[in-house]
Amino acid sequence: MELALSHSWVEIEQALGQRPQFSGALAMREQYKALSNQINASHKRSLNLKIEDIAITEYLAARVYTPPTSDERPLPVGIYFHGGGWCCGDVETEDGICQLLSEHVPCIIVSLEYRQAPEHKSPVQLQDVLEGWTWAWNNASMLNGDQPRYYAVGQSAGGHLALALANKLVALGRKADIRDVAALAPITTHPARVPSKYEDKYRSFTDCADAPLNTAFAMNTFFDAVGASLQALLIELPKDGEWIFKYEVDDENHVTALFCIHKTSIALLKTNSWVISMDYTYKTNRYGLPMLDIVGFTATGSTFYVGFAFVRDEKDDNYEVILNCLAKAYEALGLEPPRTILTDKEQALMNAIKVVFPSTKHMICLWHINMNILKKARPLLAEQLAKARQETEALANASSASSASSQRRTKAERDRELREIVDKAWKMMLKREWLDDCPECFLHEYTAEYLHLNEISTSRTEGAHWLLKQDLQVSTNDLLVVLRTFENAVKLQFNKITAKIENEKDVYNRYLPEAEDKPPVLPICRLYLRLLLTRYSYSRILSKCAGEGAPEALGTSSAAAKAPKQAPKTPPPSETPPASSSCYLRKVAVAVDVAEDVAEDEAHTASPASNPASPSIGIASYTAQREDSWPDRLRKRQGAP
Repeated sequence: MELALSHSWVEIEQALGQRPQFSGALAMREQYKALSNQINASHKRSLNLKIEDIAITEYLAARVYTPPTSDERPLPVGIYFHGGGWCCGDVETEDGICQLLSEHVPCIIVSLEYRQAPEHKSPVQLQDVLEGWTWAWNNASMLNGDQPRYYAVGQSAGGHLALALANKLVALGRKADIRDVAALAPITTHPARVPSKYEDKYRSFTDCADAPLNTAFAMNTFFDAVGASLQALLIELPKDGEWIFKYEVDDENHVTALFCIHKTSIALLKTNSWVISMDYTYKTNRYGLPMLDIVGFTATGSTFYVGFAFVRDEKDDNYEVILNCLAKAYEALGLEPPRTILTDKEQALMNAIKVVFPSTKHMICLWHINMNILKKARPLLAEQLAKARQETEALANASSASSASSQRRTKAERDRELREIVDKAWKMMLKREWLDDCPECFLHEYTAEYLHLNEISTSRTEGAHWLLKQDLQVSTNDLLVVLRTFENAVKLQFNKITAKIENEKDVYNRYLPEAEDKPPVLPICRLYLRLLLTRYSYSRILSKCAGEGAPEALGTSSAAAKAPKQAPKTPPPSETPPASSSCYLRKVAVAVDVAEDVAEDEAHTASPASNPASPSIGIASYTAQREDSWPDRLRKRQGAP
């Protein structure tokens, strides 16, 4: 089957210049039809062809072009699929091309009018062309077609359908039904799905992104309308094996919520799960989806990305979907829920946290609180100052000296009254907006009891936004490209954090060569930190009951600290607390002693000298080796069940 096509249509499209920018596929249809009408006008109509419109089903139609030579012998049949980005065009828009093919080859052309996006998402289009192909194959005698010479023909999006149909027929065991494929400028793959080994060769989309015939914006509109971008995400992301993700779509197959977590983030989350921070950022993708950036904090003082979430709107339902995904990740890793979550005052997010993590403490960023107060205070101050100016002008314009003297007040009185008004309004605003609403989320009286690792603002999360956008550079990519770009930042942070931890592991061996009598060193881990806190609390209780000052700071050398450990210590007579506290203090002393024994035993087990198989004494690897928690081990040591 040889194609004898006129190339005038290429010159016409080039003469039309830059294609207009449109907001969506539906608006594109009218412009695409106008463009096709101009192209069709250049084609000389054939008077010899028999043209017939046929309704195959209630949703599938065809236009059949038959040359006069079909009366002499069966002719090859070309099943033609029109272009238009799967959402534009019909049998009329490419009528001229079909006439040229039918007359000049010659052949029978069956031009199918398939259902289009965005009303019908992929793979409806492929299903329709398969059904149309089957109809044409079964009606070969009616068409006077030669079954061994059936061809799939299409241009642009139609070329993609022709290639997809060929693959589908082969998969169905019907390879003999198709002779060949004639794909005219086909869309062969989504730009984000090009295999890495072909990226340097696949240049047509990027090199021609702003070409007169087809802008990148127009192509992205086509891909989004048919659902190709979402399909690329769902197909390609699992292939990499780097991401775990969950998503939800609405009835129109639009993404409403998407949660992603990288495998390196899982490795860090296992040992740094207590405190996380969440904050929104915008302008990361061409769909305008806000992105919730979730970060955590390591023992080395570094920030790492826990996960990313994209939502269609910032409502309670979408927040709950994302947080439920995060909760399931914690559960799958065998982790307790986070102790503290840090956010700004986003009411919908706060509501979702209470539902999904009821036992987790929630803190509001102090920086956002300050900015919110300033925002509310400025209009309030301006209003009160304007009122004071009006009163001053009224006094200055008094009609008589007597009335002015009766209304006149001293400057001190006016200033005092203004201060009282402002102070009253200020306190009312603070009480209404913060003290009555969520005092437990920011007042030190409450947060001092929370485990927050001294993180009281979301500034680290803001910095994480900046790092991501440095790599992203533009806000017009689809979600697959966005996540692959984020992967670079995620891996970079992971490598830096692990390198820092490994460096800390090596300090012990660098400064003290290995030997048989090498003493163990207590690891910096959650167990030892808890021991320090217990000892500190015990010292404060003794000082308070004995009426003394603050205890000696932890970590300072003293004779008591250097003395060998003895049996549970009894406070000297000068420090003996009142009788009502003696029983409690004895229990505290015993608990401290047992905790010290546990810490020393586990430190000896964890040290490289006593256990060569142990990988390190660093906080991350040490805590990762422990299967049970510190309270559980302490209870076992005390003989409790």
